[in-house]
Amino acid sequence: MKRALLLTAGTIIGLALLIGVFYLFPFTEFLGIILNIPLPLLGAYALVSLTIFLLLTWRWSLVLRAHNIDLPKRHIVGYRFVGYAVSFVTPGPKVGGEMVRAAMMRRDKIPYPKGFSSVIADKTIELSSFGLMFFFSLSVALALLPIPTGWRISLSVLAAILCIFVANAFILMIRGKDPFMRLFRLFRLHNISVMKKYKQEITEFETNILTFYGKNKRKFWQAQIISAGAWLLALVEFYLVFRMLQITPAFIEVFLVYSAVGVIYMIPIPLALGTLEAGQAIMFTALGFPAAAGAVVALITRGRDLTWTLIGFILLGYYGIDIYKHQPQNSP
Repeated sequence: MKRALLLTAGTIIGLALLIGVFYLFPFTEFLGIILNIPLPLLGAYALVSLTIFLLLTWRWSLVLRAHNIDLPKRHIVGYRFVGYAVSFVTPGPKVGGEMVRAAMMRRDKIPYPKGFSSVIADKTIELSSFGLMFFFSLSVALALLPIPTGWRISLSVLAAILCIFVANAFILMIRGKDPFMRLFRLFRLHNISVMKKYKQEITEFETNILTFYGKNKRKFWQAQIISAGAWLLALVEFYLVFRMLQITPAFIEVFLVYSAVGVIYMIPIPLALGTLEAGQAIMFTALGFPAAAGAVVALITRGRDLTWTLIGFILLGYYGIDIYKHQPQNSP
């Protein structure tokens, strides 16, 4: 009930922000910008976006091979589309599709814990890349943007905590330690009766993850290189968006706008409704560009995400799934 109320409140806030953005900027202004977008640039943008998606899918295939999981390529691509779709409509930083992705692998006779560990390993690589990007972009923003002293101190502390957390997690995993069970014990989750039945599953998938980090260092670094390549292509993607709007940006401007999208998606509002448009309008204003152009950038980004989400849900309907089949049984 509480979760439903929070979801409803987030949706209402998002809709209010979205209506506010369209109220501040006349529809004709949006339409004029959109109609003047050169089709060749739009096509190039779509091609780069698809390349990024396929690169990240390739990264997951490396993780799967490290876990000795052999899936048909069409299933790897399809399951990742489904995971993307579920994560996109889930409030929060594009998470939620991992469980569904792992559950779908049961169709290929892959045990849930093993499939889930491959998905989590892939997700930790993604989050570490995002954490590094967030730390770097935050440092750049603190150095270049006129941020009030109070916010500057708070953001600096946040960046330092994030950096320490990510570095510590990776050091533990590379050394073969057990970061997940440590958190499990730290928060005394093992004393909660409902959580006891998950202890064995957590231990099992953590063992698989530690095997990946400890014994498959070559694939780990290959996955990191792929992440870096996808990250660079994402900057190209946003540069193309700027050029669609007849703006020639500096590298740092592309970087800040791209980083802002990642941060905005962390806000627990479904589909980043309203927050994406308002956040990009504010960012463009701070950089000295028309706010309406920032809102159009948000609409283009949303259009891409909704396209992948639509494909994902179509595939989910085609495959069919019962995500509850993997639930562990109570130990005797």
